[in-house]
Order: sequence, then structure tokens, then C-alpha cells
Amino acid sequence: MDFDQAIEYHNKALKIRLDLFGEKHPDVARSYHNLGFAYRDKGDFDQAIGYYTKALKIWLDLFSEIHPYVATSYNNLGLAYRDKGDLDQAIEYLNKALKIRLDLFGEKHPDVAGGYNNLGTVYRQKKDFDQAIAYYDKALKIQLNLFCEIHPDVARSYNNLGNAYHDKVDLDQAIDYYNRALKIRLEVFGEIHPYVATSYHNLGGAYHDKGDLDHAILYYRKSLNVYDKLFEETNDLIYYMEVAGRHLIIADLFREKRKRKEAVINLCKGAHRIAESLHFVNAGKLAPELHLRQVENLFHTAKRLKVIKNPPDECKESFKKLEGLFNRLKPLDSGLEGKGEKE
Repeated sequence: MDFDQAIEYHNKALKIRLDLFGEKHPDVARSYHNLGFAYRDKGDFDQAIGYYTKALKIWLDLFSEIHPYVATSYNNLGLAYRDKGDLDQAIEYLNKALKIRLDLFGEKHPDVAGGYNNLGTVYRQKKDFDQAIAYYDKALKIQLNLFCEIHPDVARSYNNLGNAYHDKVDLDQAIDYYNRALKIRLEVFGEIHPYVATSYHNLGGAYHDKGDLDHAILYYRKSLNVYDKLFEETNDLIYYMEVAGRHLIIADLFREKRKRKEAVINLCKGAHRIAESLHFVNAGKLAPELHLRQVENLFHTAKRLKVIKNPPDECKESFKKLEGLFNRLKPLDSGLEGKGEKE
């Protein structure tokens, strides 16, 4: 997504609305709100907070505190502070949003469930897993009352519970919730969908942490296959990089199983995709930070396989293309690696 272009257009709309209506007008607040979203998506959380705060001030001037737009602004501020890593401030704003929504809608409402889910995620980031589980359970209870079992929001809450139990290292419980989420997502979306890929990925991570490498490889391969099909269907380079990342995880799992041949095959498949995607970065079609994250993963996977200085013949050319980036990483070699987010 071209965030700068989105910001440019939102600023043009804002200027027109300010000229037409002045500062205290709902459409001006909406422009500030849209700019907040664009800056948050771009990763500039301070700018996002600034624009969300401007929108909030207008809503508070126009309406009472107990209004859906005020709740939305508090919620957005909470999410921006969460993304910034200021978790206590995030909890304060998310609680304000939740209180207004409870006053407006009562307990049984999708926005209230969403508020509980947001608070659960912040408490999970604070590593207060029991509190996170309590909020996720509240969200799930509301969703099951509002919707049938086979609903995307119910799947999301099951997945969130899986994440919290995974972080708590209750792996059997995590696997149970991940499977519940997967079952719903398959029924709602079919096999070829990003949320299905995420569920397979999360199951792979849980089985890996449990020490069941065969099941971990099985689910990571399923995730890889879904992302590969998604790239074929959409040509979206994010999916291309996701496939590369899954190959590197599978390479590491085969290394743990002492199956070097399979580890090297997957390492080289990942390296080939990462090297080939360099021209997409140079052409402005792929975010450099997304590419560099996989370059880091490749660097550390190759180190663990002890091939960083002498790569296998099958991927010498790929490593050569990435040599400059590897050289930049060597002084920063802090062991950064991971199995990815559990969305």
C-alpha cells in the first residue's frame, strides 16, 4: 500500500473541509480520523495519536462523552498506543471506549466483544496471560450469544485464546483452540485464505514448541501451500515473502530432526525467493522492511546450518545477490529470529 499517497489525498480532503466548514465539523473529524489510520498503518504512531486526538477533541465538542464516535476515537487511541508499546496508556483508552460502549449498547454487542478482545491482546502483550484469557473468554461468550458457532469473529476469539494459552505454555489447550479456529475458518472461507494459512502456521508453532516436529512440519507445509496458492491467485508479494519465510522455518525443523538434505533444500528455496524479490524492493513494489525481515531470518537459519560462509551449490547465486545485506547484518548479529506472528 502507498501510505504516503493515501496521506496526501486525506490531507487534500482535510484542507477542503476546513475551508468549507471550519474546525468543529464532523467531516473534519473524519479527515483527522482517516489521517490517524493512514499514519498508524505506516507505523508512525506518534502522528497517528496526534490526529486521533484532534478527531476526539472535535467529537467531544460536538457531542456528549457517551457517544459512539467518542468511543471509536478512544478505541483508536488505545490501539495506537498499543502499537507504540505504551501498554498502560493503551489500557486506559481501551477501557474508556469499553465503558462508553457498555453504557450505549449493553453487554451483548459486537463492539463490546471487540473491546474485550482488544484489552485481551494488550494484557497478552503485558504477559498477563490469565487476564488476557479472561477478556478473550468474555468476548467469545458475547459472540456465541450473538452469532452461530460458524462465524469469523468466533474463530478470531478461539485463535486469540489459542495464542494466550500458547504464550502460557499450555500447549494442548492452545492446540485445541487453534483447531477450533481452523475448523470455522475452513467452513467460512475455504482452504485458500490468509486466515487459514495463519491457523496452520499457529498449529505448526504449537506442535514445534511441544517437540512434535513431524506435526510441526506438516502444518507449516500446509501454511506454505496456502500462501503459495494465494500468491498465484493475487500476485501479492506479501504472500511471496510468506512462502519464503515458511521454507526457512521448515529448514530449521529439518535441522532439528538432523535431516540436513531436506533442511538445505528448504533453505535454498527460501533463499531463492528472497534473492529474487530484491528487484521488487528496488522497483518500490515491496516494502524494504518486509524484505529485510526475511533476509535476517535467512541469515540466522544459514548460520544455524553452518553454511553462511560456504552456501550450498544450489543457492550460491542467491546468497551472492544478498551478500551486501548479509554484511550489514553481521555486525548486528543479535540472534533475531522467530516463527512469526500468531494473528
